Amino acid sequence: MGIATVVPYWIKPKEGKEQMLDMRLNTKALDALAWAKDKQIVPEDLTEIEIIRIVYDQEIVTWCSEAGCVSFDTYDVEHLD
Repeated sequence: MGIATVVPYWIKPKEGKEQMLDMRLNTKALDALAWAKDKQIVPEDLTEIEIIRIVYDQEIVTWCSEAGCVSFDTYDVEHLD
């Protein structure tokens, strides 16, 4: 898989102050995403940013089809602070 992109994502901590964290999927997760796209388990236009936002909101996300399943969770996201 290619070079990972860094995803700036604005979050609001409990104190209410916004801060930006740079996040990206780790290499293993990027490989899993490429595999899942190849097997048509996830939509072809699904982006790394979308996965990170879902994981940040609900801790884990899973897609399944007849070809298999793929999951992403908080351990798949790297924080670059």
